[in-house]
Amino acid sequence: MNVALDTNILIDLWASTPQGVKNAATLNALVQAGDKLSICGAVRAELDAHPTMTRAQIDTTLRGMQVKVDWLMTKGIWVDVGRAHAAATARRRHTQAGQGIVLPPRRPLPDQIIGAHALHRADALLTLNVSDFSGFPALKVLPA
Repeated sequence: MNVALDTNILIDLWASTPQGVKNAATLNALVQAGDKLSICGAVRAELDAHPTMTRAQIDTTLRGMQVKVDWLMTKGIWVDVGRAHAAATARRRHTQAGQGIVLPPRRPLPDQIIGAHALHRADALLTLNVSDFSGFPALKVLPA
């Protein structure tokens, strides 16, 4: 199985937070089971903001962890990004119009890219924020 990783999985892991220790155990279990780990280009781009690692260190660390960066973004992925983004925007507009609907916090476009990419290019997505990917009902989301 190919498991895509959300940015928060790696950030907590590299920061050695209590959640990061759990993430390490989860990733080790996945690798031991023969699963492949991957991230999309949006996750790789978000990792560039890491406060203590250079781009080269990030790439070296990812290779050492056997995490493949999948840069491919097909038309189908972008169509699903647009669909999820349009739906999220419409829900926010509906709420702002005073309809009284309680919505989850605004979901940023990178999460929609990560979700659509995982839907098309992986078998599951491992994340700390399961609700961020509710716009992808066919996506298997694994809680960390």
